[in-house]
Amino acid sequence: MLLTIFNWKCWLLCAFWIFVAKADETRTVHHPEVNPECEDDLPCDKPWITYVKADGNNMTTLHHLWGAVGAPTMMVAVTDLNATLRISWNNLINGTAGSVDFNDFDDVQYAFGFVIPNIILFDDVNDTGTIDNIPEEKLVSVPMSSFTWKLTETLNATGQEQGVVFETVEFNETPLANGTKISIKVTAYGEDGRSSALPHLIHTPNSGQIGIILDHLILNVTNEASNEEGAAPISGFSNPRWAMDLVFFSMEHRDSIKKGFEYETVKSLDDEYSPGVFNIDMITTNLSRVNSTGAYMQWRPVCYLTSDLDITYSTFPHVNTTFEELNYLDDSIKKSLAYAVFGEEIINSLVSTKSVIAFGQSKDGFYTGSNYTAWTLAYGIGSPPTESFSTTVILIISLGSGIPLLVFIMGGTYVGYRKLRGH
Repeated sequence: MLLTIFNWKCWLLCAFWIFVAKADETRTVHHPEVNPECEDDLPCDKPWITYVKADGNNMTTLHHLWGAVGAPTMMVAVTDLNATLRISWNNLINGTAGSVDFNDFDDVQYAFGFVIPNIILFDDVNDTGTIDNIPEEKLVSVPMSSFTWKLTETLNATGQEQGVVFETVEFNETPLANGTKISIKVTAYGEDGRSSALPHLIHTPNSGQIGIILDHLILNVTNEASNEEGAAPISGFSNPRWAMDLVFFSMEHRDSIKKGFEYETVKSLDDEYSPGVFNIDMITTNLSRVNSTGAYMQWRPVCYLTSDLDITYSTFPHVNTTFEELNYLDDSIKKSLAYAVFGEEIINSLVSTKSVIAFGQSKDGFYTGSNYTAWTLAYGIGSPPTESFSTTVILIISLGSGIPLLVFIMGGTYVGYRKLRGH
């Protein structure tokens, strides 16, 4: 089991890793392994764990671990090059803590991840787009363990990009209607660049990306129907919106941290890659802010309401940033990959917090206006990458300011020359 008792040796490892990481330009990202070494007599068709290994030339390996049983979990661990993943399959299936580990804990220099334990349906009667101040009778929390998931696609792109797609196929053991699903696309990267799809988030050799889609998610979670004429309700809510519980955890010193997770918004002058969106939101751990050995999550504050990803049809993600300390593990988390790795250490030793994200803004038609919401975020080890003007934009700015200046200089030179000739 991954323990989290840091000593001075662990701190030296972190410092050494970030030092050599500066020289690391790319990683070799291996093809995803789905349920590695799962025996045939076990339910290996379930997406218990998808493992992507990313080897660097800086003597470290990133291990991306993704699981969709129980609460969907995305996490990444930093180890030396020789660390190997170990899975005790019977213990994993039985929900035993410590069933997923590495061959030697001393190899683990850092780990970070997040879990989605519940989705929340709420009735936004005031059309604010937020879940703040919604009365209990106007919201329903649905455990993610109520869904059965299937790995529907393996994205074998290149040696620097690999990914998978998870989709829901059942709700409370009942098949979902065609087109009704939650889809999660997870990608690991091994080089600097940008995602090919909007909102074109930046990625690094130490990062990954998650895209979450709520597609025609019309679920009856209250066994009630709306009596309002002309309403397009979900479970009797005439103004329905979806939200998600989020749990973040990081392998850092709890006692010495004043603020484990912190939220920040950065303004950008350039919307070249994400038209109409000029802000970048991020959540960072303490070590990410102090010496770049921690982790981050980063996203553009936009959710798309159609698969075309057009800013014209978009809404807003509202993330609660109070970051209350996590002190309880619900059943969804105890069935998740995060619990299989860390167990009770999530609340006993790790720096962990809970938040919630709600999708919507005033006058966007609520969820039933489009029956589709797509949100994308990046995660990674180190400091969040910063936006900069592209070569194209720099060239346009240079030409826009340079050509008038050149005309002015040439004109002044010509006038001066004519005056000299006149004398």
